[in-house]
Amino acid sequence: MNKWYLDTGENGGVVISTRVRLSRNLEKYAFPDKIATTVKNRINEQIRDILSASEEGLAYIEMPELTHVQAVSLAERQLISPEFASSSLGRALLLSEDESVSIMLNEEDHVKIQVMQAGLSLDECFSRADALDDLLIAGTQIAFDERLGFLTRSPQDL
Repeated sequence: MNKWYLDTGENGGVVISTRVRLSRNLEKYAFPDKIATTVKNRINEQIRDILSASEEGLAYIEMPELTHVQAVSLAERQLISPEFASSSLGRALLLSEDESVSIMLNEEDHVKIQVMQAGLSLDECFSRADALDDLLIAGTQIAFDERLGFLTRSPQDL
């Protein structure tokens, strides 16, 4: 396993938090901005069922059930993106009780896994995100290209 080091420079430094994000799309569907709400809901249920086997104890939240204030609060705590909070139809969130894991469903990609922890925790955050990704890959066909890697809506995320 790789060790990660922080060069704090002459004056020292503090790492406030670590975040690891993975974007994934299901192979047989267009990107979320090109599919109907009913299809998005079907994807949400499929991903919920696959990731319910994780050890993270994820709560499933359908975004239309939240008030605007609740959605904004999630965005302010960086658990979801502001864009995700602004349009709720066909979107859902999987959230761990301690809020260290949040998984946005049908934002710009079908699945966006995010793991956050205080301090410098790169190895632990990556391990947790990787375990969720492994469950996802075992449970469904993920869009992947041998040359480009995992396919995402944004080329910068490839």
